[in-house]
Amino acid sequence: MDISFALDILEPDKARTIITKHPPDYLLFASDSPWTDQAATLELLARLELEPELYSKIWGGNAQRLFNLQRLASTFANSRRAVIPGQ
Repeated sequence: MDISFALDILEPDKARTIITKHPPDYLLFASDSPWTDQAATLELLARLELEPELYSKIWGGNAQRLFNLQRLASTFANSRRAVIPGQ
């Protein structure tokens, strides 16, 4: 399941509930760009106050595993520090 456009229309509590009811390894970041801004979608995702491990999987870890994108590991790690609250 990807999170494209859903965060723009769902109340945060509902979005959090839907996300946490799915297996963490099945969730992917998506913004539905160009209709929504990727940075805005990341900000909405961060506001849900998900567990850091779940956020990490959604933001890139699952895609990295699914598509075998090992070369992007350092990029994801550096970018997450700027977006994940408290890190």
